[in-house]
Amino acid sequence: FRARRITAVLDPSGLRSRALFLVLAGLEDPDSGRVVSAKPRSARQRWAGRIGAVALLGARDTLDRDLTIRQNILAPLAATGSVADWDNLVGALELTGLRTKVDARPAELALERFKATVARAIVSGAEAFLVTEPPVLPAHDIEELVGLLRAVADAGCAVVVATRHPETALRAHRVIMLANGTVSLD
Repeated sequence: FRARRITAVLDPSGLRSRALFLVLAGLEDPDSGRVVSAKPRSARQRWAGRIGAVALLGARDTLDRDLTIRQNILAPLAATGSVADWDNLVGALELTGLRTKVDARPAELALERFKATVARAIVSGAEAFLVTEPPVLPAHDIEELVGLLRAVADAGCAVVVATRHPETALRAHRVIMLANGTVSLD
């Protein structure tokens, strides 16, 4: 998967792409083969990379409903004792369109909840975004979601979207089709 590109993994079952994403995120070990990074990293960088270099985002957000959007974005950094880079935070809010909504609570928002998880991943240092089945949204919000993922890719990140829907896959730069756990089309 390449930086500045959106790759769609078309998986009719949804199960194989989930297993692939868990391996890519470093949360599971592959049964065979290996995951190769283009950037060799030291052991310390690899450990840090498991925390922030790969963002695994799903249709269900993991936001705390009692915190504001700003607090939700900064919470993972606070939990690790890290301090947010102000320019990175402002850039993430601009890219996601959340600059004017940082004091809102997640329950008050719809697409913005997904945007907040993207902003949190940017602030946490993600270089690769693994998006399991994107949230189910009205048609006008789908265009905004695709625009957001393109903006993340244009910012230099690799974006990989797992989907069951061919119409979603066709919006990517590259489409990989899985059938019974193997690549049947690339």
